[in-house]
Amino acid sequence: MKMNHESLILPLAGRLPVTATGAKAQSLLYLKKKGLAVPRSYIIPVKVYTDYLIAGEPITAKLKDEIALLPDLSYAVRSSAPEEDGSEHSCAGQFLTLTHRQGTSELVHAIAEVWHSASRFAEGDYARLSGGGNRARGCAVILQEMVHSRLSGVSFSRNPVTGADEIVVEAVEGPGEELVQKGITPLRWKFRGKVLAEGDSAYPFYPVIRKVAAATGQLMKSTGHPVDIEWAFDGSKLWYLQLRRITGVSQLTTYSSRMAKEMLPGQIKPLVWSVNIPLVVGAKIALVEEITGPLKIKPEELVRCFSYRTYFNLDKIGKILHLFGLPPESAETMMRGDHHHMSGFRPGWKTLKHLGGILRFVRNKLRYPELFESEYLKLKENSLALQTELQDPFSPADYQPLFDRLYRNGQQLAHFNIVIPVLMRMVTKRLQKKMEKAGIPFEQKQFSVAFPQLEELSPAGAMEKIRKSFEELPSRLREEIINPEELLNHLETAALARDVDSFMERFGHFSFSGNDFSVPKWEENPGKVWKMILAYSGSSPVNDSKPETIRMDKAGDSQAGMVHESLRLPRKLEKLWFKTGRLMLYREQISSLYIFGYGLFRTFFLKIGQWLTEKDVIGEREDIFYLNREEVESAVFAPENNHLRDLKAIISRRKREMEESHDDILPTEIYGDEAPLITRGSLRHFRGTGVSPGAYRGKARIVQRETDFGRVTRGDVLVIPFSDVSWTPVLMKAGAIVSESGGMLSHCSIIARELGIPALVSVDSACSLEEGALVTVDASNGVLIVHDHE
Repeated sequence: MKMNHESLILPLAGRLPVTATGAKAQSLLYLKKKGLAVPRSYIIPVKVYTDYLIAGEPITAKLKDEIALLPDLSYAVRSSAPEEDGSEHSCAGQFLTLTHRQGTSELVHAIAEVWHSASRFAEGDYARLSGGGNRARGCAVILQEMVHSRLSGVSFSRNPVTGADEIVVEAVEGPGEELVQKGITPLRWKFRGKVLAEGDSAYPFYPVIRKVAAATGQLMKSTGHPVDIEWAFDGSKLWYLQLRRITGVSQLTTYSSRMAKEMLPGQIKPLVWSVNIPLVVGAKIALVEEITGPLKIKPEELVRCFSYRTYFNLDKIGKILHLFGLPPESAETMMRGDHHHMSGFRPGWKTLKHLGGILRFVRNKLRYPELFESEYLKLKENSLALQTELQDPFSPADYQPLFDRLYRNGQQLAHFNIVIPVLMRMVTKRLQKKMEKAGIPFEQKQFSVAFPQLEELSPAGAMEKIRKSFEELPSRLREEIINPEELLNHLETAALARDVDSFMERFGHFSFSGNDFSVPKWEENPGKVWKMILAYSGSSPVNDSKPETIRMDKAGDSQAGMVHESLRLPRKLEKLWFKTGRLMLYREQISSLYIFGYGLFRTFFLKIGQWLTEKDVIGEREDIFYLNREEVESAVFAPENNHLRDLKAIISRRKREMEESHDDILPTEIYGDEAPLITRGSLRHFRGTGVSPGAYRGKARIVQRETDFGRVTRGDVLVIPFSDVSWTPVLMKAGAIVSESGGMLSHCSIIARELGIPALVSVDSACSLEEGALVTVDASNGVLIVHDHE
């Protein structure tokens, strides 16, 4: 087809200005400029539309003549209006896209329909929402060759729901309109950096998905803003059909409970929280600041509490990791413990700035094994002195100096309890690799022969010994002895009683939660510990056959008297092997001492709790754990103040809240600063995919066809099987949207994000809900809750 400047239909080329083509056509030109394959495309400029509004039939006749000269192919007829694909509004579905149109008559009719949709847009509610009401600024039309798709879909450079820095790819087998226009539930993949975080890597077309994800990331970098793209794969070539800026999405803070489940598992009482977080998280921040200098980050900014449970702020942690050349998305990978799939190290100027600090830090910490024994003895002496002092009667004047000493001691213990295990893991991993390379099996139990204190520091061996001694008693005695105190009543159990006393003396400071000082110590509940010992069935080194141990090449180097061993350790590994063993011992020593020193906070606050109980400020001494540190200090220094009488009400409320939320099921990741709405008691819930964040409670309105629109009132939770363009007016009335089908780019998903209302898609059987049921749409966490009995 020969064209000139007077032609109505022009090839889509780079020389055309945006005023002639509209934004969508310019996006296709941008894709071509970046070397991505775009199907053969033609443009009918904006001026043709304005001429058509004035002249009418002559324009249509000329169009017919020019279309007849085009290649006889099947085309997608797309709008490209100035209002579309903007930075704030995409105008999704407001302008028509018609697919599989072929022949002069079909194409002319399709072009007229697209133009007609532009006229309707200027008069509609959506135009007023986007600030474009009653202004028809023109509409270009794109004729794009149809791709015969084996696979097609959409891809987002940023999660459009949470704002998380991850690429989301959705796909369906066959043509893409099944996904975009009809809302078919798609296959889904998520990538964080180059790492697959969600989705099936065994899917036959997975290489295509990875290629799409890579291109999506590159396009976000080159455009400088989050984008979504439409694409299609014809079995041999990947085609890019559309590029848009993502609209209606903002970054939500991401919180994770993965690491917290080890540090502070379960529900944590306010007093424990207000002491532990500054102490332990503060110690970790202080270690980082040894390299970076002051970060101006408070421990409370790295951690949040939801339903009395601990969550770490992944965004804040990601910024810290970024200082060391790790991408922010590595924070979540680290929380999952998936260190083998950490995103790549990418040092920048900020990283080089801290290089000197890193080297000094490493050099300093490598000296710890030589310094540890003297530091450990000082810390142990301090802890024992504090334990003795805590036996004295409490006076308010003692509070601040005693708390300060406990806190400083706790900081030092926490510091070593972080550093020593890290050093041990590093050295152990190095030794393990060298031993495997030398063909020598690596087993940790080998170290217990050279370092017998390893067994002494673990309660397992002593528990097994006590249990076996008890089982050897006559059955009549076993039946009579219910509690360990009853061992003193029988001559035959005197030795066993001494073993139990020795066990409690060595391990009585342990508890069932070493970081939660509101949990009683073993020494406070010997009966419970006795039952635990009798139920213990672990395999202990005490009763294992003697492990194979290490034999040195040089006579006299066997520091533990190892003379009958079958394994030979090369001389070059001797020093590393003993260094590893020493660090294992140091780890157990500091871990036990940390539990002892940290547990002194329990002794301290229970003394204060008893004092406050006697002053009638709180009901019983254990109630003190339901207050935070500031509230405790106010009560200690001014127990006569009338307003402190409210502390009993505060304690009662917090007890009730913890009890009511005890069985709550919280997601591992929480997006945003609002506590997630979760399943409790008799409530039913459905899982879905959040496509627009937030939470909303309201009455469900089941809308399965257009004749149901009249029943919808503003603020209803709209429950639908799918949606298309004609449903826009009713969607705009909703307080939240739930769809049985669809994906991130479904029409209702885009509308919901731009309206700022929560939305869930891919919710199986949602339309089976009872009309008018009270429901909560928790889109940030992908849950639809049905409140049956409220």
